[in-house]
Amino acid sequence: MAEIPKTYRALQFTSPTSPPSILVWLDPVLRVADGSPTQILHGLNTGPSAEGKALGSGDWKNGSWGEVVRVPARNAHVLDEDRLFGELGYGIDDLGYLQSLMIVYGGLRDVDVRPGEVVLVAPATGSFGGAAVHVALALGASVIAMAKNGEVLSELEAAVKRAYPGGRVRAVVMTGSVEGDLEGVRKAARELGRRDGTADVYFDMSPPKASGSAHIKAGILALRPKGRMSLMGGAAGDVGFPYYQIMLKGLRLQGSWMFTPEQVDEVIRLVEAGILRLGKQAGVQCLGVFELEEWEEAFRVAGDDARVGRFALLAPNGKKAE
Repeated sequence: MAEIPKTYRALQFTSPTSPPSILVWLDPVLRVADGSPTQILHGLNTGPSAEGKALGSGDWKNGSWGEVVRVPARNAHVLDEDRLFGELGYGIDDLGYLQSLMIVYGGLRDVDVRPGEVVLVAPATGSFGGAAVHVALALGASVIAMAKNGEVLSELEAAVKRAYPGGRVRAVVMTGSVEGDLEGVRKAARELGRRDGTADVYFDMSPPKASGSAHIKAGILALRPKGRMSLMGGAAGDVGFPYYQIMLKGLRLQGSWMFTPEQVDEVIRLVEAGILRLGKQAGVQCLGVFELEEWEEAFRVAGDDARVGRFALLAPNGKKAE
């Protein structure tokens, strides 16, 4: 049986004799402590294995869908409240965007994005694709953001330019054809100083219905020799890859699911340093904070405006974020 670590209870202490409260970010990925690859998404997905289902039972079943959250002690990452709220001016609701940033950071770091590189993000106007644009810029890369909706792309481009004044980003509207998308990416890469029109990294966050979309093949073809592709999307079914070009160029295709504990700490340091931005200054907006009983309304609000930088929060203890 896999070892279950010591439990950390996230509580708001109110008694005068109790210790002060501590602001923490709770990593929702539960991993066993015996070196097994088994891991689950707390309160959401246990996976198909018997080990995962066992890990997702008992104290670990509800995740944050309750008034008290229980997680392994090592999943609690302490945040610098004075720095975040006092010096940087964020509110509790702004911290809700950390989850999106954490996920895409895992995929970008797994392919070792470096300062000065050109990163293609597609699609870039969803919650995670847009977060990947923010993270890539914070890591010092230039970014090509590609998506279908030109209006939302323009909003994203303007927002990240305000948040990262020295950052370099170009928007490309998908054409629906491999040739058209590839031409748009190459043009943007040249504008960013890459004379051969190539990208170093392609970060893919394709939705379930995108398995046959032209942008996937175009993104791979746009990579330079020894380029890397990070797969973090949820494209359903098989996806056709240009086998010969992958082999000839020596491309690396890296799948990533969520993030590591070390990557969590790295994102927190980037945010607390003011390098990775949250809140209005980054064009990010919390659409509302809802009590647990209002979960249907929270899902509706988040779903109606499900795009880059928009999210809703649940407050299971009944306290609104301020």
